[in-house]
Amino acid sequence: MHRRALPLVVTGLLGLGGALWLLLSPGLDVPTTSSDAPAKAPVAPAPPPSLAVPATPSTKARELAMGEVTPAGTLVVHVTQVGGKAIVGALVYAWHGNDYWPGETDAMGEVRLTEITAETVTVRASAEGFSGEETEDVETLGTERPVLQFELTTGVAFDGVVVDVRNASPIGDARVTVAAHGSVGGFFSSSGRVAYDRTHTDEKGRFHVRGVPEGQVATVEVMATDYAEGALSVRILGGAVTPSPVVVQLTPGGRVVGVVRDPNGTPLAGATVYVMPASSSAAMRGTPRALRRLFRS
Repeated sequence: MHRRALPLVVTGLLGLGGALWLLLSPGLDVPTTSSDAPAKAPVAPAPPPSLAVPATPSTKARELAMGEVTPAGTLVVHVTQVGGKAIVGALVYAWHGNDYWPGETDAMGEVRLTEITAETVTVRASAEGFSGEETEDVETLGTERPVLQFELTTGVAFDGVVVDVRNASPIGDARVTVAAHGSVGGFFSSSGRVAYDRTHTDEKGRFHVRGVPEGQVATVEVMATDYAEGALSVRILGGAVTPSPVVVQLTPGGRVVGVVRDPNGTPLAGATVYVMPASSSAAMRGTPRALRRLFRS
């Protein structure tokens, strides 16, 4: 099944009063506004977890040549836990830009993602009680392609909530990424693996994380329209999350609205816009990977 997420005009949010660098295509018209409170304009529906910016490919996500011939636009994905046992009901989705193709594994731990129109996609697999895995730059239009094999590590699930720092009101439709780094109680951890989980908040600001491995530190990173990005580091100890409860507070931020145009003045759809502090050295270098770490659109 093919779904299309609604495009957003506003892609960058920062704290109040901060200086900004905008790295855009030529011909950008950029009116800017800031306020002491979130704008009253309707908030677009939250995109699926798949629309967060992909991380680097995981070493646990492997393409296994199975000799199967599949139609163009179809991917076959097999999901197991460590040891090879199939995971039933794992959520698997492929995405490219604002397009995504979801599915769930069957009793054999397999799922077919069909009607994929992008030439290359990022594919992610996740399941309750496991840490998610993903791999990017997967080709979809050839006739002979390997089965994608994901091996998931067991983890501890937990819940959290995202609120406004001023009055503790819940923030819905926020994107939540559980990154594999952080510091809690003097314990520091940094990993090059992909995010443990990607999800979003419901109308009451609640979110559910499907799994972070025992003993590991993770950082819950949250983005929401009209708010600066917020984060909270947590650690899994003895099968429970600390600190508890998990509450991420967001501060209202200014809004940047603009139009990206080509040299002839024609609006460009699907362009990526980066917004970051003006003091950032990465902004001066303009390296894509460095920019991606600073702001995720």
